[in-house]
Amino acid sequence: MRLGGEVVTAKITGLFGQAGLRRVPIAEAGPGDIVALSGFSDVHIGETVSSAETPLPLPPIKVDEPTIAVVFSVNSSPLSGRDGKFVTSRHLRDRLAKESLANVSIRIEATDQPDAFLVAGRGELQLAIIIETMRREGYELSWAARRW
Repeated sequence: MRLGGEVVTAKITGLFGQAGLRRVPIAEAGPGDIVALSGFSDVHIGETVSSAETPLPLPPIKVDEPTIAVVFSVNSSPLSGRDGKFVTSRHLRDRLAKESLANVSIRIEATDQPDAFLVAGRGELQLAIIIETMRREGYELSWAARRW
C-alpha cells in the first residue's frame, strides 16, 4: 500500500531469506522473519506489503530530515581525468540516482549548473562515506558543503 492510501497490486516473484551472509530462496516466511522480496518495480520506504483481500497498512515510519548538504560536481581541477574512470556529469548523475535507491535518508536535487547536484544527508559522516565509496569505485568529483 502506498503512502496516502493508494493500493497497488503486484506479484511477488521471489522470496529470499538469509543463511549466514548469503541470500537464499525460501518457500515461505512467517511473522517476524526478515526477508527480501523481488517483483516490485517501484518501492518506497514506509510502504506495506499485505494480502490483496485485506490490505491493512502499518503506520509509516518517519525518516529524519537531512541536516547538511553538499554540491557534487564534475572535477574541474587541473588534475582532472588522471585518477578516475567515471568523470562526466552523466556518470555522476547515474551513480547518485543508484545511491538514492538504497540510501533512503539522502536527497538528490538538480542545481542551476548542468554538471552539479545537491546531495543532502543526515550528517558529515554519511556524506563522507558516499564520497569515499564513489572515489574507490573510480568516480572523480569535486564537492563543496552547503547549509541545508
